[in-house]
Amino acid sequence: MTWQVLPALMGVSMREPAVYFDSCRALRNHTDYDRTGVVSAPEVDEVLREAEAFRDRVLKWLDKEHSRLVRRST
Repeated sequence: MTWQVLPALMGVSMREPAVYFDSCRALRNHTDYDRTGVVSAPEVDEVLREAEAFRDRVLKWLDKEHSRLVRRST
């Protein structure tokens, strides 16, 4: 559900990341239940990079739209 509602919550610019991470979720489910060795090391590296970029986008959005929810470092 998270990936399906993300564009509605944060805007249409989040549609592409939502589709990407939902496909990652589906692949993870497939590998968890059906077989192993489906995901390569470069694919893992890509997901990690995408997750870091996604985190940065979410934090920027939170800071802009709901700044009281963002912890500031001192």
